[in-house]
Amino acid sequence: KELSWAGFLRLFHWHRDFLIYIPLTFLSYWIEHIWAGLRPLPYHATNVLLHALNTVLTFTFIRRLTGKKRVAFLTALLFAIHPLHVESVAWITERKDVLYAAFFLLSMNCYLRYLDESKTKQFWLCWLLFILSGLSKPLAVTLPLLLLLIDGVRGRAGGFKLVAEKVPFFIAALLISFANIASGAGQGFWAPALESYAFVERMGQSLWTCCFYISKLVCPAHLSVLYRPISSLSAQEMAPAWALAVVFLGGTILFLRRELKHWVFGVTFFLLTLFPTLPAIPFALTTQRNDRYVYLSCIGIFYIFSVICECFLETVKGRVRVLLFAALLMLGGCGDDKPATPRVVTPPPNVAPIADSAPCPGARADRKQAYFGDLHTHTSYSLDAYFFNATNDPRAAHRFAKGEDGGLPGMGTDDPYTQQRKVNIGRPLDFNAVTDHAEFLGGFVNTCGRNGTLQKQCDERLGKGIRDDVVNIA
Repeated sequence: KELSWAGFLRLFHWHRDFLIYIPLTFLSYWIEHIWAGLRPLPYHATNVLLHALNTVLTFTFIRRLTGKKRVAFLTALLFAIHPLHVESVAWITERKDVLYAAFFLLSMNCYLRYLDESKTKQFWLCWLLFILSGLSKPLAVTLPLLLLLIDGVRGRAGGFKLVAEKVPFFIAALLISFANIASGAGQGFWAPALESYAFVERMGQSLWTCCFYISKLVCPAHLSVLYRPISSLSAQEMAPAWALAVVFLGGTILFLRRELKHWVFGVTFFLLTLFPTLPAIPFALTTQRNDRYVYLSCIGIFYIFSVICECFLETVKGRVRVLLFAALLMLGGCGDDKPATPRVVTPPPNVAPIADSAPCPGARADRKQAYFGDLHTHTSYSLDAYFFNATNDPRAAHRFAKGEDGGLPGMGTDDPYTQQRKVNIGRPLDFNAVTDHAEFLGGFVNTCGRNGTLQKQCDERLGKGIRDDVVNIA
């Protein structure tokens, strides 16, 4: 809670209970918590500001790379407003997305300045920003390959010399990768479900995943926080993503056949930045599809679309452009003003319908008051909460609901019994219900907890092992 040098160093302390090593992301939370406590507004505001910064950096990057302002503007505009970015920006936990992207884009902008000005300090500033990006989220490890891609777009000659120039970046990328693999400590980092698939099958799943993300970028409908696993989808369910992606990629490559380098750059940028999240690599996190994984990758697809729009605008006259823009605005305002038809649910035959006019029992005008509380509180008496290092019993939970301080174990500590932190809800709840699981009710806390009959044996053989697995699953 306090600003101190020891607290700062602790953020960079490697601990195997963390699945990924993201000390800079934790540093941003730490600073905000010291300044704003648990108020959510500053955390959300920081994410929004970082996203705005990333929009500006996207514009600057594309403009420096191509020299085309309209292409850069449209790419940045799509990056700013696309619905697929809601998860990365609105979810406080995904600070790592917007933070790593900021350093990532700054690094690429510095590299372009290095190419334009040939100043060594820009090269090493690019390298430093790359490290900061990697310490915010490990997806940044693909940056050295993107720098080679930029060399190709700029037409730099040198072959092996260009690769040798990137050696400091490759070394940093290996160290960042090693730190994150070691953080998993072999517990949950590799996905056994994916290891059971042959490499060719995983490549097929990766290809379809790319098509899925492209389809969502082209048509952002039916977005979800969680998507069904690929293994549970039928060929019929997978067909729309295949079709939309093939149509988009095929149509764009035909349109840009005379300027194929733009298409190659956009698609390669998309694939390289997305690759660490694909099933081709059996990491635990690659078994899922998440909107946040394409936060930075989408720039490649938006770039292709923007280049096509630029080529189209160059072939039409000024008045036609105005008419087309006005038509797009009109289409954007179109909608169905008819009220949605309510869905009628037919009750089962053995259930009598409730009369619409029947008043609620005990309803009174003076009782229309909103109350706030919790009807599902778990304490250390529940098996799952105990192995999440819950240290409070039902009485402590009720005291916390009444506004008193509640104790929590220290972050990253191996001692689940020591309450090193105190938190307060700020406003007492109007009601609270402790609903611990009936199975093993209080059994593990009384057996393995502090002063438990088998505390030492549980810590050595059972308790801590389960806690490690639970932390990684969470």
